[in-house]
Amino acid sequence: MRSVFRVILVFTLFLSTLSAAAASGYFILNVKNADKEPMENVSVKLTYYTGATFTFEKQEKFTTDEAGKVEAFIESLDNKNITVEVSYNDIYVKEVYKWINVAGSPIFITLPVRNLIVEVKDQKFRPVQNIQVVVTDGNKSYVKISDDYGIAKFEGLEDKYDYTVRGIYGICNCRNFTRTGVFWRGALTVTIPTSDLRIVTRDERGNPVSSSVEVVLHALNKTVNVRTSETNGEYTLTQIPLTSITLKARYDYYLPPRTFEIDSDYEQTFIFDLLPPKIGNVEVKPKQPTREDVTITVDVKEENVYSSGISQVYLLYAVDNNSKPPLLMSKIDLDRFATIIPAQKEGSVVTFRIEAVDNVNRSSQSVEYVYNVTNRPRTIAAPTGESLIGAVILIALIIVVGWVGFDFYRARKQQQVKKEEPKKQNK
Repeated sequence: MRSVFRVILVFTLFLSTLSAAAASGYFILNVKNADKEPMENVSVKLTYYTGATFTFEKQEKFTTDEAGKVEAFIESLDNKNITVEVSYNDIYVKEVYKWINVAGSPIFITLPVRNLIVEVKDQKFRPVQNIQVVVTDGNKSYVKISDDYGIAKFEGLEDKYDYTVRGIYGICNCRNFTRTGVFWRGALTVTIPTSDLRIVTRDERGNPVSSSVEVVLHALNKTVNVRTSETNGEYTLTQIPLTSITLKARYDYYLPPRTFEIDSDYEQTFIFDLLPPKIGNVEVKPKQPTREDVTITVDVKEENVYSSGISQVYLLYAVDNNSKPPLLMSKIDLDRFATIIPAQKEGSVVTFRIEAVDNVNRSSQSVEYVYNVTNRPRTIAAPTGESLIGAVILIALIIVVGWVGFDFYRARKQQQVKKEEPKKQNK
């Protein structure tokens, strides 16, 4: 008898255990999109009811994790019902489950949404970053910015519309590009026409120079500062919008800004004036200055047509080592300049040199030149007829006097010889 009682007791405990197991456990929910991908951050509300009359017992709220999953531990809900409400944006799904049917087994709810990947590329098939990508379904718009790989990912778009995709590069007069079509899984490519701008900086002889260049992209309301290479004097700015741009190039001075429309790959060259003016062919008139004004002329020119041009030419001079105010030289021909040094007193020593300055303030000086102020030479008048006769008479007179004197000298010499002869005989 006792054995029968024990068997009945054990069987009763076993049934109680089964009942308890059926009344508790984990409710597992998986939320996916129409592409069977898990959906994160989806709102889930679980409401528990008792019996056929759906007497309210309890309510809990959850958010799906990275795997699109919600796990809720349920206790003492034997013969109970569970209402599952899933909300994502404007999408709402409601399902009712009997606990006894789903205890310990995961259930799946698929929302009618998809993910859209937009690839932004230029006409050379290169990814374009920082593009504003707008997806619209006629009622709503969704905006993303393309990343470093040109990708803009839109998650949770309802799978019931034809979507319009626009890639916006810039503002105002920048162009928009649209593609409309049946929504499908995968990537949609939007092509944004762009241009590459090659900036070249040189000196007037064509040698590369490294320069800073300010690039104003009007369509983006943005300024980019670049520096050309010291090796080849070049810099290429890629994937700029097709719009107007302004370039401001600077070495140790700014060149005039250049603004132009760009609609394809473009090259812009800047030439800097780095060489000073050339000075030569200095001329002094008169060549042997006296107490009079002296005209100085000189050739002054730049390296070539790419140079900035001559601004001013000065004559710097001193008299007897006393500096005088500089004289501005005037242009008298294509490359010829002239000025006048005022007359100086006799015996003065005048030194001077030429200084030339171009339009970017580069200057050069000539070697020093010197001249002495001498006395004016006396003029000899041409002989007249009377003066010529007088000259002849004078010459004749000189000849006669010379002849008479010579004859007198000879006679005296002969007399002296005669006196000495008798003395020699007596001896």
